[in-house]
Amino acid sequence: MAYSPDLGYAQVDSEVAELCQRGANRLTEAGAEVEQIDLDWADPYDCWNVFFYGGATARLRDSFVEQGHLLDPGLRAAVEEGMKLSVAEFTNALTARNEFWLKVCRVYDTYDLLVTPTLAVPPFRIGQNNADPFPGRQLGDLQWTAFTYPINLTGQPATSVPCGWTASNLPVGMQIIGRRFDDGLVLRAARAWEQIQPWADRRPSCNVN
Repeated sequence: MAYSPDLGYAQVDSEVAELCQRGANRLTEAGAEVEQIDLDWADPYDCWNVFFYGGATARLRDSFVEQGHLLDPGLRAAVEEGMKLSVAEFTNALTARNEFWLKVCRVYDTYDLLVTPTLAVPPFRIGQNNADPFPGRQLGDLQWTAFTYPINLTGQPATSVPCGWTASNLPVGMQIIGRRFDDGLVLRAARAWEQIQPWADRRPSCNVN
């Protein structure tokens, strides 16, 4: 297994980084061969944006004029953003995705699985669409998902498992990513994690009025 704390580009909250590093260490203690690797990947955020917003628009454009007002405001904004995209931007994004995929493939020449944090930040307030920016840095919409949108681009199987809790008792996830079509290995790894790091009994209190 390879462990990457940042995929070569992501800025990660210090508490999230520490908990995920502990998770990687726990895998080693349980008998897995885990090696931390340094990746030279560039952030594919701009490429992913084209497919994300373009996909939302393709699905909803025909009904948008009459029913757009019924959409969640965030989804409506995504469709409106997708309508601004050009054919040239989509073509360039296809090329960028293929180039990114070739870099990702090289990891699996050596390793069976890639492990990363799931998100770059701890959970934030309900109703807040984006995480607060890191000091001195302005994140784009959804850029706090820096570990998951690359895998949306490549189409690989991935799962998120709880690897710890912050000082505020908020859950932090660890992402396990497999080769394309190797869903079975990802699921087996997740099951093994549940056995060495049980978490199902951790349920938040819920006050219902």
